[in-house]
Amino acid sequence: GTVAIGGLRRPLAGRVSMDCITVWTGDRPVRVGEEAIVFGAGEGAMRVEAWAEAAGTIAYELLVRVGARVPRVAEG
Repeated sequence: GTVAIGGLRRPLAGRVSMDCITVWTGDRPVRVGEEAIVFGAGEGAMRVEAWAEAAGTIAYELLVRVGARVPRVAEG
């Protein structure tokens, strides 16, 4: 999978651990507090359906497993 940071897709580095992930940003510095979009339709973001397909499941399963610490932002 990838995460959108600054409008660019950045690959995951390693495995998902509980509710934490590590993202490879290459030589591009990332500021503390910079937005990272995991699911979405924004520039560079992967739709939840694409994540689900890659994981061999359905979007609903991924969405209900996101922990309460992660803020939800409605699109539209």
